[in-house]
Amino acid sequence: MRTGILIALLAAFTVCAAPPSAQFREKLAANLGKVETVEAAFIQNRRLKSLDMTLAITGRLALEKGKRMAWLVREPMRYMCVISEQGLAQWDGDSGEVLKLSAKRIPWLRLIYGSLSGWLSADLDALEKEFTVETSGERSLRLTPLDAGFFKEYVETVEFEFGPGFDRVERLRIVEKNGDEMEIVFRDVVNNQPIPGERWQLPPPSNAF
Repeated sequence: MRTGILIALLAAFTVCAAPPSAQFREKLAANLGKVETVEAAFIQNRRLKSLDMTLAITGRLALEKGKRMAWLVREPMRYMCVISEQGLAQWDGDSGEVLKLSAKRIPWLRLIYGSLSGWLSADLDALEKEFTVETSGERSLRLTPLDAGFFKEYVETVEFEFGPGFDRVERLRIVEKNGDEMEIVFRDVVNNQPIPGERWQLPPPSNAF
């Protein structure tokens, strides 16, 4: 009996820690792969190991696939960042200043943007350039940075959980090399709808908060 249970557990582990199957890839391509724009609210919990504390952050995301992404934080501070292949612009609510950085002068910005876009759109071809990609459940993926990849120095693992229809990322969890963890839960996800121009505005309009 014990031997049978052990074999079953080992078999289950093997299934969970396998490269994405053709069926898994087809589901993503047929659903999330067709998503061109995303808007969603998020709750981000960041655990800082060295301080033994967790910081909760709320805000909103806007993404135009292959073009740009806006990350707006409402609580506990006011902050907004717009990132694209051309560079990054960020606004700080305390100072009211807008800082712009060019991807031409800082090449790693382009890499980070490409990776973030790949994460949120679950572009497996893009992800596999930087990570070993495995399934970790029926609707989940686990990413481990490749030895030669940019993220190897900073990231231990990245995990995704998709919605039942494979048309959205519902949860993203990042474990960093220093022991810190970040979990982001996305809510009120809206796909493939025009994103208003004010979502990209820096400084953001007051009604964004």
